[in-house]
Amino acid sequence: MERIETEATILDVTDDASWKYSIEATIPAFDGDRSYKFLAWAKKQGPPPQQGATVLGTFQPYQRAKYYVTRGDIEDGPVDGTEKHYQVTWNMVAARPLEAANGAGSGATTGAAPAAPVRATSDAPQKSGTTYLPAPTADERLAKEIAKFRREIEGVNDRKAVSDILAMVEPGTYLLAGLIEDAEKLAAWYNTRMAARCESPLVEAAQEAGAVITEVTVEPDGPPAITNKPALSVWVQEQGWQKEQITKALQDAGYDSSNAYLEEPGNTVAGLASLLYERLGW
Repeated sequence: MERIETEATILDVTDDASWKYSIEATIPAFDGDRSYKFLAWAKKQGPPPQQGATVLGTFQPYQRAKYYVTRGDIEDGPVDGTEKHYQVTWNMVAARPLEAANGAGSGATTGAAPAAPVRATSDAPQKSGTTYLPAPTADERLAKEIAKFRREIEGVNDRKAVSDILAMVEPGTYLLAGLIEDAEKLAAWYNTRMAARCESPLVEAAQEAGAVITEVTVEPDGPPAITNKPALSVWVQEQGWQKEQITKALQDAGYDSSNAYLEEPGNTVAGLASLLYERLGW
């Protein structure tokens, strides 16, 4: 797998070893609605990018992440390009101002990419060159967020429909087949209402007439864009929800805890915020 150059926003920079900094960043072009932690920046490259900066970063794959290997998502072995971006441990080997260039090329850097990897890599010898990976557009991000939100809420609605049906009848009066049939109808109705909130006929008509979305604004009555657990914790505290309320909301949705929710494949911190707001924010 070649090095990748793409947009990144630096969330945190930690001086955690004599030879490197550890960086946390959001990388919109990479897989997964999450921040990427433990990006190694060798001190011999020069000063790291500043916290809060949005840069054009160069990332070099180091190895398949042990967490996903241990969990069984991928097999142990060298990085070969078949992995999701979040299943790889990355080194950050260079960064430059976003306005310096559009794509790979020359420009002022906060650290020159070294001739050798930051760490001895477990991969086969790297191919020469760097691949430029553009960040998704505002329209692409919106479509991705809506699709992810719908998938997550539809899963919640499936479980909620079962619990709501059972709450309306006497214990032991339902056969499994009847329960599933009625729950499917109720979940379908929930999902229809949810879809109506995500799709606006007026917006669709405007786009068909040639209008172009130039800005996406989060509605003030919904959860903000949250991509990491510290930000989620701050937001939850701002809502004033009690621990008991949060625990009940998660259990009603079929999860023992927030960690249990996030361990499910495809679930994200943003989805967890949406789930809590759906159940506690009205």
